[in-house]
Amino acid sequence: MSEEEDLGRLGTFAGTSFSDYDNDEFILDYFNNFVFELKNWELVRWIGVDNPSFLKVLQAYIHESRFNTSSTPKPLAIVTALDVSHVQATVICAKENDVQIRIRSGGHDNEGLSYVAHVPFVILDMFNLRSIDIDIPSETAWVEAGATIGELYYKIGNTSKIHGFPAGLCFTVGAGGHFSGGGYGNMLRKYGLSIDNIVNALVVDVNGRILNRESMGEDLFWAITGGGAASFCVVISWKIKLVRVPKVVTFFDVARTLEEGVTDIVIQWQQVSSTINKKLFIRMQPMVSKQGGNTTIRISFLGLYLGRAKSLVTLINKEFPLLRLQKQDLNEMSWVESTVSYYIGNGNPLEVLLQRTPSPPHSYWKHKSDYVNSPIPREGLEKIWKKMIQLENHVIILQWNPYGGRMSEIKENATAFPHRSGYIFKMQYLVTWKDDSVEATSRNIEAIRDLHATFTPYVSNPRVAYWNYRDIDVGTNENGSLDFAMEFFKDNVKRLLHVKAKVDPHNFFRASCLSIDNFLECLPSHSNPLIPISNAIYTRNNPSFLQVLQAYIRESRFNTSSTPKPLAIVTALDVSHVQATVICEKVSGLQIRIRSGGHDNEGLSYVARVPFVVLDMFNLRSIDIDIPKETAWVQAGATLGVCFTVGIGGHFTGGGYGNMLRKYGLSIDNVIDAQVVDVHGRILNRKSMGEDLFWAIRGGGAASFCVVISWKIKLVRVPKIVTRFDVPRTLEEGLYLGRARSLVTLVNKRFPLLKLKAQDLTEMSWVESTVSYFIGNGNPLEVLLERTPTPPHSYWKHKSDYVKTPIPRAGLEMLWKKMIELENIFLQWNPYGVRMNEIQENATAFPHRAGNIFKMQYLATWVDDSVEATRRNIESIRDLYAC
Repeated sequence: MSEEEDLGRLGTFAGTSFSDYDNDEFILDYFNNFVFELKNWELVRWIGVDNPSFLKVLQAYIHESRFNTSSTPKPLAIVTALDVSHVQATVICAKENDVQIRIRSGGHDNEGLSYVAHVPFVILDMFNLRSIDIDIPSETAWVEAGATIGELYYKIGNTSKIHGFPAGLCFTVGAGGHFSGGGYGNMLRKYGLSIDNIVNALVVDVNGRILNRESMGEDLFWAITGGGAASFCVVISWKIKLVRVPKVVTFFDVARTLEEGVTDIVIQWQQVSSTINKKLFIRMQPMVSKQGGNTTIRISFLGLYLGRAKSLVTLINKEFPLLRLQKQDLNEMSWVESTVSYYIGNGNPLEVLLQRTPSPPHSYWKHKSDYVNSPIPREGLEKIWKKMIQLENHVIILQWNPYGGRMSEIKENATAFPHRSGYIFKMQYLVTWKDDSVEATSRNIEAIRDLHATFTPYVSNPRVAYWNYRDIDVGTNENGSLDFAMEFFKDNVKRLLHVKAKVDPHNFFRASCLSIDNFLECLPSHSNPLIPISNAIYTRNNPSFLQVLQAYIRESRFNTSSTPKPLAIVTALDVSHVQATVICEKVSGLQIRIRSGGHDNEGLSYVARVPFVVLDMFNLRSIDIDIPKETAWVQAGATLGVCFTVGIGGHFTGGGYGNMLRKYGLSIDNVIDAQVVDVHGRILNRKSMGEDLFWAIRGGGAASFCVVISWKIKLVRVPKIVTRFDVPRTLEEGLYLGRARSLVTLVNKRFPLLKLKAQDLTEMSWVESTVSYFIGNGNPLEVLLERTPTPPHSYWKHKSDYVKTPIPRAGLEMLWKKMIELENIFLQWNPYGVRMNEIQENATAFPHRAGNIFKMQYLATWVDDSVEATRRNIESIRDLYAC
């Protein structure tokens, strides 16, 4: 197995394939079975969508308001585990019922991936599992995943005055995810990351087993320390090694502006912050500031020194004199008090560490990250300050966190977290806003991306990123690329992939990491500017979105409020729009569903259980006929007959047939060329795509290989007059390519039991027969131009069979009896032979040729939209099919 194939198994990034789709009926089954099995495991606190506390519990630990809207996908249920067995039950039952889980410990996922998915999912919420057991003699503690680091700091501070733990500064962060992604804080230069001080863990694996470090093995333990445990297992608790801290530490927060020579200070900071005594950590935090009507850059220097103020002044004056640190700038306190002061300032009680929700609770954020391995020169800094001032209408904060010290002593592959020696500091970019409009969100995200781009010449090359600052702009694995994973994990990717394949080979533990924003932003640059693709895009907030989506949904089972919806619909107006959609879905990590007419019996052309967009081809429906050559180019969005609302694109490629198949074979037997867009966005014809692909898309389902733009077909000769009959006594329907008189003679000779008479026959043109055959005589030809079926709201289930030998009388009588029992089933038996027998099975991808005497279609239809009616009718057709 290649690294690219393995990457698809790295759960944090992996998506769900086309074949994983199941309809709403089955999703309901999964949910009901899931809850039933949870209840039968033991009493579990699960909260379904109909529970009045559902939204309250869901929203309690959503720290990013972008993912707390009415349109944000919601879980089927939330399991607020009260016991380890509840975690086991959730994993086992979700796996058995094909429901994904999202694991939330603190809810600080910057992209909402711990509590949002675009597939049926449940949240396993760990906030009740938050015990902290400290053992001072061994200088260790067991910390459950749902505990916050604030709770951990508070417990340590109340237990010992000389111990601490090197983790984050935001004290509402949950230990489960924070530790696992390589959480850091202001002691990283002295003690490294949180994971560098973890000695054991308890996890629940994909089989529901409780494992510790010994039983899980060193590979898995290595992976969950820095590689994001949610890709591999559920962490129940961590055993941490407490670190020694002085009884008194020193904290300072001093600010300097451009007018005070802050650029010179920054230049010196870059030179000394990663090499100075490792007991000292000085974060640099630039922001735009208004002072006296002027706009400037104000930079805060926040320091923690594991020692007394007097020695710190001496150290700074020697190593970092431009900071001009004064004794009055310094505050001595205990280590646990410093955890509060560093984050929210002096004068707050320690009890704020026990708060589990941030203040204010409703705000919008976007985070990005970078690593810097050489000092940014003066001209670079000045360019950055200029850009920040240009963006002054946005609340942007930068945090520059010095490396060196202990971080330079640990090898890149010691844990899954690779960003160690060679860096002088790590950067976090933050933009925050309160306006909940789509425009404000787009504007602020674009602003931080603009600033991020400004830093490109001054950061590591290749660029790398910090996993805990989740940022889907980095990319996903949907296009099979390793680039994005390399940014997070560098050369540790390979081992992570092997661990994933070993411990979770079927990719149960996974989370979405996909972006509609990237997709939408990508489209214009890959399409014809003269035909703006913006006119073809419908997103969920567009008032016409549902109308466009539902216009070509022929099967009402997949047109319910709970049916998964696309993130966007691209109603291509030009071939370049198709190219752009293909290219950009790869870049953004989304899947596409290709719809030409919407007659997919299981809704697979417009529904998915993964984040997806619909590429709707209905606008591309030109038909250019060349009578001298007896050919035509027909675009994929055009429709045809016998069922004349069927789209050309899908109908042809699946081996579409009609009532001339015995004379001329299938549609694909009369296709001589095609124009497609391949996976790279290239436009190909038969010659440039090659005979293998041309063979595959004729009968093999083109949507698995490419997007068909148009087909070149060979027109067939038909008489001016054809004959149609519909014998009511037997429900026999027929089309004869000839006059009625000769048909009577033929049928009376070969099929006398039909007792066909002249009055049963209707002569007409071939095109009139396409209408008459489907909806009866007397209708105008203009009905062929109707693109939506009548009635538009009906429920169907289809099945098919091929019959090679005649069904004996006893078999037929059994079928009639079963049909009378069921009453609502409709069958179509379509004869084979003649031209179908002449074409070899491997001539096209469609194999059902010689040897079959007829093909059968089973149809059940109903109008009752209840779950019971759906179950009953589907069971009926399955019953007849089994018969």
